[in-house]
Amino acid sequence: SRSVRRPNGDLIGVLVAMIDVKALDRIWKDIGLRPDDTIDLVGEDGTVWLSWPRRPISEDAGDTLSFSRRIAGWSMQIVAKVDQATVDRHNFTAKRAIVGSAAVGSVMVGLFGFLLANRATQAARERDAADAVRARLTAALNAVPVEFIEYDSDRRLILANRAARDASPWRTPGAARGKTVDEVMAIYAEHFQADETAAAWKAWTEQTIADYDRGGVADSCRPDGQWRRSYVSDMPGGGRVVVRVDITETKRREEQLAAEMDRLNSVFQSTGAGIVMLDRDSRVVLVNRQVLETFGKTAA
Repeated sequence: SRSVRRPNGDLIGVLVAMIDVKALDRIWKDIGLRPDDTIDLVGEDGTVWLSWPRRPISEDAGDTLSFSRRIAGWSMQIVAKVDQATVDRHNFTAKRAIVGSAAVGSVMVGLFGFLLANRATQAARERDAADAVRARLTAALNAVPVEFIEYDSDRRLILANRAARDASPWRTPGAARGKTVDEVMAIYAEHFQADETAAAWKAWTEQTIADYDRGGVADSCRPDGQWRRSYVSDMPGGGRVVVRVDITETKRREEQLAAEMDRLNSVFQSTGAGIVMLDRDSRVVLVNRQVLETFGKTAA
């Protein structure tokens, strides 16, 4: 209740506002307030008309959260206060779960980072090991005194060792990588040919490409007089490997031996005495012309 007076202070009467406490209890339950929460009815002048429940919040209960709204048709507003300590108490389980989840997430992120770093380290080690094997293999191929050339399935050059580069227009490793066998042979001819040998070099390149396509073993003489024996082999993953051996000295010796044999046969046939050569089983291996004429025989 509250007294009502005139401006001069004379009493007019008493204004009584009645609140249904049971209705407040129903509102209390409907909006889900806790026992430690309070509802205050406050007038326009800020005077608290009613506090429900009447238990005051202890001063050490912590900060409070308040929400106010005017009551339609009344010159007053309703204020709801929530005890922060009570909120914190009820939110402790959720906070603990959040903190626990964050801790587990941090551990998982750390574990993932460790596994990622370990995998990166392992990959780097594997890459270093592969590079070491590749470097060792390249060094071994460069030490071999025969030409080693590898082409992929598209007939493009992948690798050429030092011996192959020394016999080619390219001395720098990798300078011809990616060129097809046709392009490689054409550049060979263009680099080594002269005006009078252009046709010979063209014929040599065509023969070399044909030997590559056919595969197997083939001998060829370059227009500059160098002989090569090529071994062309298929690779499991496609492409081919060409191994060329310089047989120039072997061919020169074969030619010398053939010339010596021709000279020996000339002397053997032109001598005035009959000569018969027998094997260990006393079979005739060779006779000269004088023997054939004496016995009326022919070379056939």
